[in-house]
Amino acid sequence: MTIYIMKLFDFKLITPEETIYEGKAHEVLLPTLNGEIGILAGHEPLVTILSPGEIIIRQLAEKGESEEIHLASMGGFVEINNDVVKVLSDSAVRSERIDEIAAEEAKNKAKQKLENAEDDIEVAEASAALEKALLHLKIANRQRKHR
Repeated sequence: MTIYIMKLFDFKLITPEETIYEGKAHEVLLPTLNGEIGILAGHEPLVTILSPGEIIIRQLAEKGESEEIHLASMGGFVEINNDVVKVLSDSAVRSERIDEIAAEEAKNKAKQKLENAEDDIEVAEASAALEKALLHLKIANRQRKHR
């Protein structure tokens, strides 16, 4: 029988409003401009931009098993140094806190605003709102399937 020892690192995800997560993780998956990156203990120092997308935190649960926390993030920055990973996100929410009905309403409202947009600013605002609503729906749907 092979025993694997998972090395842990400190992970913190902060938005302007609150600290969404602070604790130990053995792996974190982050969406970047160049695709998804996986972070493990001992990762090389790095500062990079995060794209809107799903953040997955893998942490140890009871009995030494791994559990996943899924979050929707609207982008930001990550800093990795000396087994400390800090994410500063414009907006982030844990999957279990996503209101699917509200996200569906936000999606429909954003589509309507996009259709009626009269200038580039309105198009950009409606597109960002639509992207956020679609991301929330995707992550909430995935969370529901894994329950």
